[in-house]
Amino acid sequence: PDATIVMPTIVTAEVNKDGIPTKISSLPLTQSQLGKDALSELAAMHGAGFDLVNGYRADYSDGTNKATLWVGQAKDAASAQKLADDMASKIGTNNPMFSDLKSLDISNQTIYEVTGQGQLHFFYAVNDKLVWLATDPDYAADGLHSIWGAIK
Repeated sequence: PDATIVMPTIVTAEVNKDGIPTKISSLPLTQSQLGKDALSELAAMHGAGFDLVNGYRADYSDGTNKATLWVGQAKDAASAQKLADDMASKIGTNNPMFSDLKSLDISNQTIYEVTGQGQLHFFYAVNDKLVWLATDPDYAADGLHSIWGAIK
């Protein structure tokens, strides 16, 4: 018998007027922070040397399940990629918050995956953007697929 290969249907999330995806998988956008407010939160988490010119934080929830998306804009694509690689180096192998660091190559793009705080986390650079998605494991694959084409 012939084996049928089923390819996943990737549904790219729509974005709102601020460029923020309106859904992560089936989880709707519940709130967001733009610009300086989001950047100050990122700086507080990462400390000095986290050089971003703009960005946002977006929260998603259906009341039970949740996801958070951080997108930072670096000065250029090389800076965004360096930030992603630096974050992977800092997480390393003995991080108290994150474990199981993996490097995935998807469409010639490096995506890092880690586990922590009961969620799966994906981070990567795309053009001049640094993207970090934290989501409940059941929503991880669909969530990553939904933002893949939405954040450029």
